[in-house]
Amino acid sequence: IIDLAFPCPGIPPMNNLSIRHRLMSLVVLLGLALVLVGALGLRDMASGVAALRTVYLDRVVPLKDLKAIADAYAVSIVDLSHKTRNGNVSWEEAACRVAAARAEIDRLWKAYLGTYLVERERQAIARLKPLITEADRAIDELERILAAKDKAALDRFTIDTLYPVLDPVSDGFSALVGIQTDVAQETYEAMESDYQGMLVVFVGSIVVVLGLTIALAWRLIVGITAPLARAAQHCADIAAGNLDGDIAIEREDEIGELLASLRDMAHRLRDIVTDVRARSAAIDQGASEISAGGLDLSRRTEEQAANRVEPASSMEQMTSAVHQSAANAHTGRRLAEEARQQAERGGAVVAGVVSAMADINASSERIGQIIGVVDEIAFQT
Repeated sequence: IIDLAFPCPGIPPMNNLSIRHRLMSLVVLLGLALVLVGALGLRDMASGVAALRTVYLDRVVPLKDLKAIADAYAVSIVDLSHKTRNGNVSWEEAACRVAAARAEIDRLWKAYLGTYLVERERQAIARLKPLITEADRAIDELERILAAKDKAALDRFTIDTLYPVLDPVSDGFSALVGIQTDVAQETYEAMESDYQGMLVVFVGSIVVVLGLTIALAWRLIVGITAPLARAAQHCADIAAGNLDGDIAIEREDEIGELLASLRDMAHRLRDIVTDVRARSAAIDQGASEISAGGLDLSRRTEEQAANRVEPASSMEQMTSAVHQSAANAHTGRRLAEEARQQAERGGAVVAGVVSAMADINASSERIGQIIGVVDEIAFQT
């Protein structure tokens, strides 16, 4: 899943993983890191506990047992022999204490031989076993003397035999005690060295896991924030009206789906804007045609109005002329009336004139009727 430097065969690249899978990968990595660190810690702890167990069971306890065995030889046998010689301890008590000491020595020795023995211990034990056998024979003789309550034999045996036999045994146990101390120190030094190595491994594991986690987290953050920034920039371009830019899609996760939706939206908006522009151009052309038609209609209306004004002006001129004719007719009637009166006064001389004036009067009446008609026409116009 972590293709930080190169893609892993059989594993899809990060751009093809969904954000959910990336987050799950990060969580799984952190979980594995915790398990690894915990396993290393438990292993180191188990190793330390095992080393402590070895130091305690194979060094501390045997050291105590060896000291108890040495004390049993020195105190419960040698010192007890002297106390018995001096009368400080009864023969029966001495025999009982020697038997108890032999039993304790046998029990502790078998327990010690059952522990983990290094090569030096086995070699020291091999040298010590014949001495222990010799000491056991001497203790058998001591028990026989104590059972017989032979003080003279006890004096000779304690001075001549017991010391020479038990001193090498004590030296052998002292050597084993020294080996226990040396092995315990070596175990401590080995534990210290192992601790340093485990510390290096532990710290190195933490550094490696932390580095991988940081690298994956950074890759995840960049893989999410950078495409989101691109998507925000595309949205800003769309909001600014820039629909010509193309959106490149190089991923198949949720952000890739978002970018694909933005690309489809931009294409759809571009188609809508193109259609709106085409329709706007058609509307503008139609409006231009309507405007031209309106201008033409206005021109024709003005022409019709001008045509209507000309007849009205002519009718006004005609009406003025008719009024002038009517005035002239009235004046003519007046003159005719005066002439008729003169003719009447003139009598028969002007009979012909009267007849002519009658005709003029008739014409005047017809002219009056014509004037009325013209006035009516002028009024209707």
